Amino acid sequence: MIAVQWVLSLLLVVAIIFVLLLFFVPAWLERQSRANVKQRQTLAEDIQTQERAARALERALIPYARGRSAHFVAGTAAARERLDALLDGLAAAGSTLAAMRCPTVHDYLLPIQHFWLAPRDAAAIWGDTRRAARLRGQLRRITADSAAAEAALAALASLCLLYTSDAADERSSVDLGGRRILTTKTQSENTQLRHI
Repeated sequence: MIAVQWVLSLLLVVAIIFVLLLFFVPAWLERQSRANVKQRQTLAEDIQTQERAARALERALIPYARGRSAHFVAGTAAARERLDALLDGLAAAGSTLAAMRCPTVHDYLLPIQHFWLAPRDAAAIWGDTRRAARLRGQLRRITADSAAAEAALAALASLCLLYTSDAADERSSVDLGGRRILTTKTQSENTQLRHI
């Protein structure tokens, strides 16, 4: 009697697992596939927005690269380093986005029928779910890198304002590059300019 109850209990557990595998897992995979497609579109738009911002930061960095003072050179190198980290993150996010397959689950089939006909799609959907999570993490790092690059450019802009402020205070002794000009008068009232 106990052996029969044990066998019936085992059959009931197997039947429950079979129903879960047969109906609920494919239905979950179908919903997840649609969610992955939506996330892919949203993440692609976010990456494009970040790429446009990175190109704008690159264009904003160009005038500062012409500065010859040590402060400008160091500030430009720091901003370039931050910008390179941002561009590397964008390239990695782009390759992760390109790896997402997002297979289409057709509405005219039951989920179990679709995954019976295309069993590889189940693995692709699971992989896309993991890639979407990785891509969200990459976008968080990209946002932080973008903020760091903007801060480095803001530091360069404030350095430029510092030199401009010096030039406004001492109009005749500072040129536009931030170098000081010493003016000496000779006996014939001629001026000689000497750059330090």
